[in-house]
Amino acid sequence: MEPLRCSAMSDALPNDAIEARAADWLARQQFESWNEADAKKLEAWLAEKDRLGRVAALPAAARDGLSRTIQFEALEKFLLARSAEAGRRGRAL
Repeated sequence: MEPLRCSAMSDALPNDAIEARAADWLARQQFESWNEADAKKLEAWLAEKDRLGRVAALPAAARDGLSRTIQFEALEKFLLARSAEAGRRGRAL
């Protein structure tokens, strides 16, 4: 599972990011891909929330690769590859 990432200007995690992580865990638990490592991560996360009243801020490295320039470069590569693939098949994207 990828680390929880935040694009907000502050160090705090937005509620929707936390809710999305929790929803992902619950969905995987419901569909049987939940494992012991997931349970331990969730327990640690909940204990941290109880102890500190919040989830700790992410390290600065969690933002690596999230700049608009880097994201658009990746998107452009993806779209060019899909376009070339579609062209070989004689289809539109």
